[in-house]
Amino acid sequence: MGDLGMRIYGTEQRTEEEDHRPRPGLFWPLALVTAGVLLLLSNLGLVRIAWWELWRLWPLLLVFVGLDILSRHSVWAGAIVAVIALAVVGWAVYLMCTSPRPASPLYALGGDELVATRVTESLGDAMEVEVDLNMSVGELYLAALENSPYLLEADLRYPKQGALAPRVSYDASGGRGHLRIQSRRNEAEPVSLLLRPMGEVWKVGLSREVPLSIRLEPGASSAILDLSRLRLRELYVDAGAGRLDIRFPAEGANMAARIEGGVGEVVLRVPESLPARIRVDGGLRSIQASGRFVRQGEAYETAGFAGAESRLDVLINGGVGLLRIESS
Repeated sequence: MGDLGMRIYGTEQRTEEEDHRPRPGLFWPLALVTAGVLLLLSNLGLVRIAWWELWRLWPLLLVFVGLDILSRHSVWAGAIVAVIALAVVGWAVYLMCTSPRPASPLYALGGDELVATRVTESLGDAMEVEVDLNMSVGELYLAALENSPYLLEADLRYPKQGALAPRVSYDASGGRGHLRIQSRRNEAEPVSLLLRPMGEVWKVGLSREVPLSIRLEPGASSAILDLSRLRLRELYVDAGAGRLDIRFPAEGANMAARIEGGVGEVVLRVPESLPARIRVDGGLRSIQASGRFVRQGEAYETAGFAGAESRLDVLINGGVGLLRIESS
């Protein structure tokens, strides 16, 4: 009985000590949840965050630290902190549900006055051209020029408030040209902590006379690339959040395309006569492929791809959303 009593007493003592032991704080979990939600919304383009303004919220750190200390000793304080965390997550879910889906542009043009600027660039002595398009938020339409002596003809529209005219530059040397178009934000324009991004509209026409290597960073945008009449050599897309629709040329020696990540819908339109292979590496995508594409492991390949001189090889690396492979 003595030993049993000691064991029971010891158990009760340990239980009592555990009851008085401070509970783990919720400050760091809450901070991680908040930071993760803000970064997710920023990456998806659902909000634009002026990170340099966050320092104004430093008093909230004192509030969170105080709640953290209370939560270690009080169940009610812990419940309050949990409610705050749920409110943050609920706000994020509400914002995502009431915003346009990734298949549509993740921004609002309504009420924003757009300013238009038209730019042209001559080809010069370039025999091939690299094209860099870097758009933050908006709609992009790219196609071949018709009977034009220029390398580039573009109609670029941007918000009157909060943005500047896109930066356009072109240089050519040694028979190789480099064309750049880049979004710019007006740093002098006051920006609140959380804003729905304002969108641009770019209509870009490129020359059919020279081979092109195109690099696109569309951000949170809807991009339609009609490459069907261009002399495409390479295409690289660092996809953001939105819809990407690409129509490839019917012929081209060893055309290569790479699409990195992205959240939303990707549509690849491959000419019926063009042998092609679409490789998907990682990510969470629902894939729909036309009948002439046969699945082989993680790739979708057409007959005759291996020995074809004119063919298309596409690699999709990661990403979340829907992938549609269509024959056109």
